Amino acid sequence: MNIWILEKNSGRTLLFKSFLDFKKDEILVSGLITALNQFTVSEFDDPIESIDMGGLRWIYLQELEINLLFVASDTKDINAEIIRARLEAIKKAFLEEYVIDHDFYNEDWDGNLDIFYPFYNILEKYYQQWTQAESVDFYAEFFDVLGVCQQTLNIINRIINKHVQEDQKELIYKKMEQIFEEFSRSTYVLENQELKKITFSKELGFNIIGINPQNFDLILMKTHLFQLIQDIIQTFKGIIGYESSLCYFGKENLYKYILNNIILLKRLNLDVFLFELFLINT
Repeated sequence: MNIWILEKNSGRTLLFKSFLDFKKDEILVSGLITALNQFTVSEFDDPIESIDMGGLRWIYLQELEINLLFVASDTKDINAEIIRARLEAIKKAFLEEYVIDHDFYNEDWDGNLDIFYPFYNILEKYYQQWTQAESVDFYAEFFDVLGVCQQTLNIINRIINKHVQEDQKELIYKKMEQIFEEFSRSTYVLENQELKKITFSKELGFNIIGINPQNFDLILMKTHLFQLIQDIIQTFKGIIGYESSLCYFGKENLYKYILNNIILLKRLNLDVFLFELFLINT
C-alpha cells in the first residue's frame, strides 16, 4: 500500500509512505495524482473516487474544508472497498492528530513538514494490524470472535423474552430497532455487502454469524461490530436498570458462559471487554 497526504490545490506532499516496492519518484507521482483530480473536477465537476492505473488500484478521499487530499494505492488483487476503508481510518487518525485535537495544520502553519513525522509510526502500526488480518490464523480467530458475540446476543434475547415485562420489552425492542437502523444506514455498512447480512427481529434478535469477513478489513469490522454490541447492551441496562440487569444476566448463565470460556476470551482479548460491558454500571 502507498499512501499520500497532499494539499489538494498545490499538490504539495505533506506525507508519503510506501509499503510496496514503489520505485517511482513520489514527488512526480504526487503532481500527477493531484492534476488528475483537478482535471476531473474542472471538466466533469466531480472528483476522482477510484481509478486503476499503472498496475495499481488508486483510491481518493478529499477533505475540502481544509484543502487536503488523501490517496492510497495498492495491488489490484486488493478489494477497492478494503483500500477505501483503510484510507478512511488513516484520514480520521490524521485529522484527529493534526486538525481536531491539536490544530497544527491551520492557516498559521509555517510549512515545516517535521510536525508530520510522528504520523509515520501510526501508519506502521496500522499496516502491521492489516498484515496480521490477512493471515489464515487471524481469519480463524475472527470466526471465534463472531461466535462469542453471537452467543452473548442470544443470551440477551432470551433474557428479554423470558424475564422482561411487556412494557419494558416493547421499549427495548423499539430502541434496538433504532440502533439497527442507524447501523444499517452507516457508510461503512452500506459499502460492505457482507455486513448487510446482519439481521434483527423481535423473535430472533440479532444474527451476525452469517457474515463472511474475507471481503473487507477485519480490524475495522471488529471496531464497528463491538460498537454495535456495546450500544445494544447499554440500551438494555439503561431500560431495565443496573441491578435488575445483573440479576437477569445471572439467571441466564451469562457469567457462567464467560467463566467457562475464559481461556478462549483471553486469547481473543475479549475478557476485559465483556466483563466491563456486563458488570460495570455505565
